[in-house]
Amino acid sequence: MNKRRLFPIVVALLLAVLTVSAQENSPRQMLEQAEEAYQIGRILEAKKLAEDCVKRLDNAQRLSGYRLLSLCCLALDQQDDARHYAELVLEENPYYTPTIDYPPRFVDMINDIKQGLTTTISTASNQSESVNEAPVPITIITAEMIEELGYNKNLNQILAAYVPGMAEIAPYSPGENLAMHGAYAYGQELILIMENGHRLNNHTTNIGTTGYSISLEKIDHIEVLRGPASSLYGNVALSAVVNIITKSGRDINGIKARYGYGSYNTHRADILMGTQFMDADISAWASLYRSDGQIRHFNDGEGYYASHLSTSYTWGYNFNACVGPDRLYIDSYRDTPSYDLGFTFRLKGFNAMVSYKRTKKLFQHTSNSGYDYDIYSNVLGNKPGEGNEETHIEFGYTRQLGRFSLNASLYGSWNTSHHYAVNYDTLFLRRENIDEMEFSDEEIDPDDQTIVEDRGIDVSDYKESSFGGVIKVATDYRFSNMKGNLLVGCHFEHFSINSMVGLAINEGSESVSIFDETLTEGGREDNLSLFVQDKHYFTPQFILNAGLRFDQRFRKVDQLTTFSPRLALMYVPSDRFSLKLSYAEAFADMAFYYRYILNGVFKLDPQHLSALQLTAMGKIVPWHLNYEFNLFYNYFLNLPCWASSRIDEDVLDMTKSMNNSQMKNIGIEASVRYTNQRLSGGLNLYYCHTVSCENYYYNSIEKVVTGVPHFTMGLFGAYKLFQTASHELKVYGHASYIGRQLNQTDVMKDDYYLKAQAFFDLGIKYCYRQRLNISLDCENLLNSDRYIIDAIDDKHPVFQHGRTLMASVAYTF
Repeated sequence: MNKRRLFPIVVALLLAVLTVSAQENSPRQMLEQAEEAYQIGRILEAKKLAEDCVKRLDNAQRLSGYRLLSLCCLALDQQDDARHYAELVLEENPYYTPTIDYPPRFVDMINDIKQGLTTTISTASNQSESVNEAPVPITIITAEMIEELGYNKNLNQILAAYVPGMAEIAPYSPGENLAMHGAYAYGQELILIMENGHRLNNHTTNIGTTGYSISLEKIDHIEVLRGPASSLYGNVALSAVVNIITKSGRDINGIKARYGYGSYNTHRADILMGTQFMDADISAWASLYRSDGQIRHFNDGEGYYASHLSTSYTWGYNFNACVGPDRLYIDSYRDTPSYDLGFTFRLKGFNAMVSYKRTKKLFQHTSNSGYDYDIYSNVLGNKPGEGNEETHIEFGYTRQLGRFSLNASLYGSWNTSHHYAVNYDTLFLRRENIDEMEFSDEEIDPDDQTIVEDRGIDVSDYKESSFGGVIKVATDYRFSNMKGNLLVGCHFEHFSINSMVGLAINEGSESVSIFDETLTEGGREDNLSLFVQDKHYFTPQFILNAGLRFDQRFRKVDQLTTFSPRLALMYVPSDRFSLKLSYAEAFADMAFYYRYILNGVFKLDPQHLSALQLTAMGKIVPWHLNYEFNLFYNYFLNLPCWASSRIDEDVLDMTKSMNNSQMKNIGIEASVRYTNQRLSGGLNLYYCHTVSCENYYYNSIEKVVTGVPHFTMGLFGAYKLFQTASHELKVYGHASYIGRQLNQTDVMKDDYYLKAQAFFDLGIKYCYRQRLNISLDCENLLNSDRYIIDAIDDKHPVFQHGRTLMASVAYTF
């Protein structure tokens, strides 16, 4: 053979051999070899290969390396090393969940670490930290805990079930509402709801949706800050912050589809997709919820009572002088289903999130009667109910610059609200004046009167938009033998109402009112905020976390300047115990709707909360228990009171009665959670005592705030009946006890109340090879009559649905 031809062939063969050798020795190839060695029982070889390559693996593979090392150490009975590598797994992904294909000892160890105080969160200090070093009381709700409440729940019910101090109450309009430590408003206006750190509360009313327009399948966990948090998040973060953290593409790693059908013709469907390739992480979700809801009648149940009488009053008692269909719509989502669409994208330091949510819930009744939904036609594209559409977009960038960490984001939100209310009234008219519909204040002889039905509708839509940006810089520092972390940031936001259109028709007086207004000059506001936070370690055990936020709000006729401080002292001797003493202040500016639309009729100062909390939390390892006890003292100022008894009958003026309230209360929250092998469960307790209250919803005889429970208890648990590599059968349940709630009706001048109520939910789920899941959930097992207090309209309670069943099937591709 010609030497000139032979030389290139030899070179090519040598290069091929070297390439193969390099590939075989690449970190990824070594990890694959280590996994193969582990599978065939060559544990020492697997451990050696994994140790040699784990430091050189990229971020996507390092978790697998640490997991394999932990498994090898368990097989070699090296318990301490196994736990060390398991903790490194959770450092890579704090919410990693092993499948049942892994040894039970490994699964239990991961769950034990996750349930301990080493879980990492990001909401409390705007950067990652362990729960035991968080400056405020924290409740973490995992995806597994959400699943164990049943497939038919929404976010509002989940928060009320797991967060001490939160209770469901009725909003003024259809939707969901929560009270925290006895403070509440027209809607859910005092708790900041976020998704991956992005605000979901709108700006016109400050309401944050917690209903079925938020997909639960996409949630990895929920971080709940119990207490004021304006030092970091500014407006609306008055009594709590709820941050929904979605699953990453790496966690999903495929496609999961789920469908459920339940009582009252209820349909629920979810699809979840995610993947990771190279350094990119992508996840996407879509959810849908539709239900006819339950039909009830005025005289169903006996849940409302007069406190000074033994006779029970029913709904019919309150409505027996009214005209209208005897029909109430309970939890009805007709015509337009609720849905949630979105995706996230992460590539190295860049991240993006886009979501679109929509919901519409029917009014349960009119102000004085029931109604027939089917007889009403579309107006402005909608039928009776309260609807909302929202679009959220955010782009972020994170980069490490030496000792400094830079985080910046730009975002936009667009919100459209649809309001379509119907009402019935009873008109007592002189028979000769029926055609003219002339009214008279003088008393009419019963023989000379007739009852006329006065039916009307009130429809309005408004659109808003907001744009903003946040930039944060953090750095670690050392001073002598002490260390710390300093965070400074700036936040700017612009909000505007783009349009408002409405229609009002009164059939009794044959009047029609139409308005179409574009709010330009008065419908715009800007907010500039500066904030700083210092987390200082005097010693590894003694920590100071101090923060301050300055907010300057540029409003239509004035400016608002607020300072929101926070100070927390923590003693953390180990990861098994933590003691915290914290003080914080927060504000919630009265919603733009009240300040602008009511055009100065009311005195509307910002709502304010000062809170002092003492928290002890820890775990008792031999008993597999995690616990937390929190003592709190709250001082609320300027909470609005819309009770009609406080309105001056001669002049429409609430300046002395609506927004000059003060309330002081003290209380205790306690939670205990047990996790060990097949059994898990927990207990939540909450008790609150009103110290003093003025110009708010308060009963001076009973000395309690009306409309909310002052004692609640929740018990939940799950047990795996059997568990193998291919099959799992689990039962789970939830019990709740809600203490007596007092309310006051201005019509009867009597004190009314709801008796203490207890309810039970039960479910069962079968899983095959972590791919096929079949579940059956039963809510309100005993079919008890359930009510929640109407926060504003105190003539009657609000029905909740009776026993419901939902069967669902899910498959992961």
